[in-house]
Amino acid sequence: MAINCNICNSSARLIYQGFPGYMEDSVFDIAKCDVCDVAFSTKSNNLGIIYDSIYTHAETLQGYSRYAFYARQVLREKNPLSFLGECEECYWAVSQLVDYWVQRNGRRPKILEIGCGYGYTTYALRKRGFDATGMDISFKAVQKARERYGDYFQCCDVLELAKASTDICDIVVMTELIEHIDDPTAFLIQIAKVATVRWNHNCDDA
Repeated sequence: MAINCNICNSSARLIYQGFPGYMEDSVFDIAKCDVCDVAFSTKSNNLGIIYDSIYTHAETLQGYSRYAFYARQVLREKNPLSFLGECEECYWAVSQLVDYWVQRNGRRPKILEIGCGYGYTTYALRKRGFDATGMDISFKAVQKARERYGDYFQCCDVLELAKASTDICDIVVMTELIEHIDDPTAFLIQIAKVATVRWNHNCDDA
């Protein structure tokens, strides 16, 4: 069976079969693009079903337990964004990006974090003095973020966000997210709309 990359549509090859998923009895085949080098699942990810369960049990899940640690630890840090940047390169890159934006534009940006999970990056950005809001499709994750950090989080997806907008978003932050998206191209098109239109704090049902 021919496999095409879900980003650049070039030919891809199967590199792993039967990779276990988080849900019992679920397995995935992994392909890798010969052109852009991205690896992706050949099976659709039903994100709405699994992520509430993942964030309920993140403390004991490989790949997610460190998120639970970061969520607790940032509350103990004087400069949580610097702390996160010392832990992982992606958070260091976020810190550098927003500081560079301020230098270029002479003001602080309005930031939206898509796929905020437990919300610790959004919290860290707010502690740095930025107007940051987080969103995630997991109600459990958003609920926990609100309990820890305040009412700066909403539960909805990018399509909902693009349809109901009221404020301009200067920067969209995403970390460790794109690999979970079935159609990254369509997803990025919606994000481009979010970054240039206005959005609504009341687009969730939480």
